Amino acid sequence: MTAAAKPALPIRQESLQSKLAWLVMIVAFIIFCVICAASVLGLHYFLFDSTIPINAVLSVGRGTAGLTTTDLNETFVRSQSLITNNSVVSTDNVAQATISFTDPLQPEALLASITLFSNTSLDIDQMARPRFEWSARGNEIALDHVSGTVDVFIPESEREISIRFTADDGTRVYLDDAGQFSVQMTPQQVRVLNESGNAEIISAQSGDTQSVGAGQRGLYYPVNDQFLLLPGLVNLASSDGKDLFAMAAAGNMPSESSPALGCFNTQEDPQTTGSFVFSEENGRSTVRFVRGGGAQSHGETGCVLTFGAGGVDVTPYSALFLRAGFRIDNQSLSLCGQVGSECPLMLRVDYIPVNGQPAAIWYHGFYARRDPAYNYPGRCDTCPIEHEAVNAGTWFTYQSDNLFSLIPADLHPASILNIRFYASGHEYDVFVDDVSLHAGGVDPAPPAAAPVQ
Repeated sequence: MTAAAKPALPIRQESLQSKLAWLVMIVAFIIFCVICAASVLGLHYFLFDSTIPINAVLSVGRGTAGLTTTDLNETFVRSQSLITNNSVVSTDNVAQATISFTDPLQPEALLASITLFSNTSLDIDQMARPRFEWSARGNEIALDHVSGTVDVFIPESEREISIRFTADDGTRVYLDDAGQFSVQMTPQQVRVLNESGNAEIISAQSGDTQSVGAGQRGLYYPVNDQFLLLPGLVNLASSDGKDLFAMAAAGNMPSESSPALGCFNTQEDPQTTGSFVFSEENGRSTVRFVRGGGAQSHGETGCVLTFGAGGVDVTPYSALFLRAGFRIDNQSLSLCGQVGSECPLMLRVDYIPVNGQPAAIWYHGFYARRDPAYNYPGRCDTCPIEHEAVNAGTWFTYQSDNLFSLIPADLHPASILNIRFYASGHEYDVFVDDVSLHAGGVDPAPPAAAPVQ
């Protein structure tokens, strides 16, 4: 028998199958191209744009700070704690805390430090750096729901950094480049003091931007969406804007500068001498005052900024602020000694009063140890205000109130002769990284809110 012939497919059906085959091939090719492109883009992102978290440590300089983690567990920190993205940090009316941001690839490299003064809170939205060193992307720190006052220090670095502060109403402040800044965010105003670096304020209402250059003070009033740009505060304790501590650490102190920086070391017992050493620590230019050896007698180690025989005239200014950054690692005496004059860090300002009387002195001290077994006074006989307690082993930033408000009107300074900062007592170990005297004008009062209709 002859096999039956296979019926031929209709031409239309053959054409359909051919088109379907081509469609499958084209779709497969497109999918292949998409996979290749996605792989290339994904690899490029991973190599050049992906990020890893920045390390951050919360150090409490005074009192206790509140820390709420991602699991909404609120704790109170007295010394130190690691913090992560989506954490909330807050201080009460006496506490001060500093967040130190460091590079996870170079743990000793400080990227920035942010000091939270009392009654301040912020949310850490993001802190990230590029995954690989070859990436051109900068470091980024984003902080939300900021309320209160912070000081920001950004050291010199090869990689750019951007720090964003966002208030509850959406007003933003951006800081970048190495420098020193002060940022205050309240419902009434946003204030940026730029000592060095780049800063800008962005209105949440209009989107307008106000740049605040080095040596300027920027104010923003949400109630009327207005900016105000003013001269910044002048640091009278700086020599032509130069860091005297850094110059001393590098051995490049000029023979003549105003103010002139000199250091001293005195003790009753020559067998237990103290010492002062200038150095760099995590981007900070510091001087260390140390005395050990089981010393049981009085000693003083410190430095003095001298403004010359006539001093520096401060009568043109309406605001005068003394600032010091320091860390007390050790002290042997309780509080500030038997008569309240032997603090591990003492600040002293010698000045000529406006009433023409002989030079007057303004003192203020700090301590990190208080033994209840000794009923020592909280200030010396000539100290106008109580000495302040700080936490041992942690950096603390002291910012005085306006000295013109702290000192009686008839004794207001007309000229500043010198500023002394020194460790006093028996044994002590103290680091100081900043002593400055800022002068300028007071901030204008924020405009009143419009009455409710």
